[in-house]
Amino acid sequence: MVNILRKLLDYIDSAMKYIFYVLLATMLGVAFLQVIARSVLSISVSWTDELTRYLFIWLIFIGIAFSIRRAGHISIDTIYLFIKEDKKETYRKFLYILQIVFFAAVFFFSFNFMVSNFTNTSPAMQLPMGYVYMSLPIGCILSILFLLEKIFIDREGVPE
Repeated sequence: MVNILRKLLDYIDSAMKYIFYVLLATMLGVAFLQVIARSVLSISVSWTDELTRYLFIWLIFIGIAFSIRRAGHISIDTIYLFIKEDKKETYRKFLYILQIVFFAAVFFFSFNFMVSNFTNTSPAMQLPMGYVYMSLPIGCILSILFLLEKIFIDREGVPE
């Protein structure tokens, strides 16, 4: 059972990595297009700034989950250094649970926010804003999955 769950999470992780790189390449390409259009052609493409911003938002929330899986976030370990060796595992899992509670709360509020904003559209691209705000609940779900993996499967970090 654990191996099946680990393989599923590995699959999600590799799909996230692919999506992350595609979003990053698209964001850089669109930003480059805007620079060339303004400096060489002396025109302004109205949708490029908006699309770059929305892709960056998606990159942030996918990147949060991506870093959780790899234990890549910055942390302050002062308290951890003073805890007895036999209590460190409990303390670490307690911190994971606090993070899960945080992401669950963000998920709850962001899901309602996302659903209520599908009728609003972005100014330049006329994209329903719910698609932009969808990055929050998806990022929260992925983060919760990878935190649960750390609690139950006990993985410190997945190498690149």
